Amino acid sequence: MTISDSKIKTCVGRNIYSINELEKIYKKLYSNSKFHTHKIQNKLIKSVRKFEIQTIKEQEAKTILNKYHYLPTHNFVGRRICYRIIDSDTSELLALSIWANTPAPSLEARDKYLKFKNHKERVSGICKICANNVRFLILPYVQVPNLASMIISKVIKQLKSDWYYKYGDKLEYVETFVDPSLGFKGTCYLASNWKKIGMTKGYSFHGTGYTGMKGFYKMPKCNTKKIILFKVL
Repeated sequence: MTISDSKIKTCVGRNIYSINELEKIYKKLYSNSKFHTHKIQNKLIKSVRKFEIQTIKEQEAKTILNKYHYLPTHNFVGRRICYRIIDSDTSELLALSIWANTPAPSLEARDKYLKFKNHKERVSGICKICANNVRFLILPYVQVPNLASMIISKVIKQLKSDWYYKYGDKLEYVETFVDPSLGFKGTCYLASNWKKIGMTKGYSFHGTGYTGMKGFYKMPKCNTKKIILFKVL
């Protein structure tokens, strides 16, 4: 079976599109984009001997994410580093891993896990030393068992040195949020020795406050609660 015979789910109305259909949509949306270095493979990748991690420009990462990821891709704010993961032997694109400083300077489950004693201790520098895996994408034609957890483990090691080189701060924690309403459990993170430390309350942080919380932007409705996965480095 080739990848063109398979089906994948997108977030647009929860519709199911074939790879060929997605390719047509992508060509219409990004016909003027200069980032066309990665093509859809015509066959599944079922084994990888070794892989490399490379930093890429944010715009290129966003273009690929818009093409393949089920979530809409907005501008990444604050500190961020974008990685692509390629097959060392074939140079084929395998995955993307995008990191930024934590979007939640105050997070109850994380505060309890780290045993922060007060507000000052909690917010003091947390955004400098805690990076969030805001997007992690394994390309749909890549079906290699355990590859995702191996990539995460190796990326974190490079992220620590890259973060210090770029921003001058030593990372102490990494985190990510997983949406269980879409069937995700964070298996690849748990396999890399991350810990499930709780759930978010369904609010999203935007600039000066949390949307979804009464009193902020007059939006009483909450977003989906996410699983918080966390790792002390």
